[in-house]
Amino acid sequence: MRGRILKFFLFLFLINGLAYPQPLPKERVREQIETIRMWKLTEALNLSQEQSMRFFPLFNQWERERHQLDLERDRLLDELKLVLKRERPKEKEIRTLLERLEENRVRRGEGQKDFWLQASKILTLRQRAEYLIFQRDFERRIREIIKGIRERQRERR
Repeated sequence: MRGRILKFFLFLFLINGLAYPQPLPKERVREQIETIRMWKLTEALNLSQEQSMRFFPLFNQWERERHQLDLERDRLLDELKLVLKRERPKEKEIRTLLERLEENRVRRGEGQKDFWLQASKILTLRQRAEYLIFQRDFERRIREIIKGIRERQRERR
């Protein structure tokens, strides 16, 4: 079953590559990955229609918040990196950026905790366990696919 699903996804990526010979914008790729994630998540958790209608708005909201927090964290880290490259970085700037990074980390933790509490009202105990495993495995698989694509691109150069 997994083999067929993987072949289906590879087929979709191939068709997509033929339809769009130039690289896809990151947002378009992200949207496709999220669509696949939702479809696979529904299947992996065996969600009922009612559960899907309640869970996915919550899931999507958290994913958007998490993405924004990650973007903010990356921007702050880039800013910190620039400050540290200066010959004489100002301690006040470093301290301010570190405080903002800590606030970001706290907001992310609170958001994740809130998501989990709300999800616990929708999903069964087993589904919650399956969700955690699914998320880990899905992220690993996406990283492997991206790594493979990058390696093939380097080989073509």
